[in-house]
Amino acid sequence: PGPVEDTHRRLSYARSRLCDADVETLDFLEESYSYQEVDFSQNELTDAALPKILDLCSRCRALKVVKLYKNRIGDEGAHTLADFFARYWFIREVHLSHNRFTADGITSMVASAASTRPEEAEPLWIRVENNAVRDQRSLLVDLEHSWQVCPRRPDCTQFRCCIGSKVHLPFLDM
Repeated sequence: PGPVEDTHRRLSYARSRLCDADVETLDFLEESYSYQEVDFSQNELTDAALPKILDLCSRCRALKVVKLYKNRIGDEGAHTLADFFARYWFIREVHLSHNRFTADGITSMVASAASTRPEEAEPLWIRVENNAVRDQRSLLVDLEHSWQVCPRRPDCTQFRCCIGSKVHLPFLDM
């Protein structure tokens, strides 16, 4: 299936039944793209698909949102994403719920974003609930203490943190 494009602002392969081999056949030949959102959610993708997807994302000069939820991405992919967060701090939202990340993988991504995001940047909104974490609430408490993340308190907005955190982890406490 082909992508859904919305006037070059949104590229969506969501619900396309893609596996890693399918992603490898996709051609992204332009030097740069104007997509603000790249969506590969609800497929059968694993860690192996991320380098190609993130290469595309790295060439999207206006990118704000990356959606990879409901796939089969695990901790190897978390480390790939952590490297990506360190280089592309201008992204606002990354949707990664319903994958196979463990607490270690989530911590890797959060540590990267929290330690490399500039002070003036909006907090990165990372959805990581419903992964391979036994106790999400305990993980959130650990991340709040270690990396000053915010679960998105009532006084926060999506892109402003009331405590000045660099990372929002909404819904992880559920």
